[in-house]
Amino acid sequence: MCEKSWDCECCVHGSCRNSGSWHALGCFCCSVFRNGDLLSPPFQLLFSQSAPLQWDTLLAVLTAKADLRSGAVNRLCRLDGTQVLGKEELVHGGYYVAVGPEEYKKLPYFELLVPQDSTRRTPWYVGCG
Repeated sequence: MCEKSWDCECCVHGSCRNSGSWHALGCFCCSVFRNGDLLSPPFQLLFSQSAPLQWDTLLAVLTAKADLRSGAVNRLCRLDGTQVLGKEELVHGGYYVAVGPEEYKKLPYFELLVPQDSTRRTPWYVGCG
């Protein structure tokens, strides 16, 4: 299931693409862009919903994963630039931007870096009869 990492339980298997199954396993998943970086796709942040995860610990995990040029991740923002203030504000399957000491850079992250077919996958069913 999940294994211990960075003093919190982080799910280290799979991806957000099949987020329903990870959600069923008690894992939370979201995608995180690096502030101002339009060359790198978003990375996935996976963690156990049942783990008592402090916000500072989550920012430390983001710092390690994001590897920002500006240093540590100081805050997490929604794509519109509004700051996320705690873990309870995160939306499973959502998209966020990891921001260091610099200002949030309003860029078309989602439009440029997320393949359009991955956001609108509709199952095709073949009718019988």
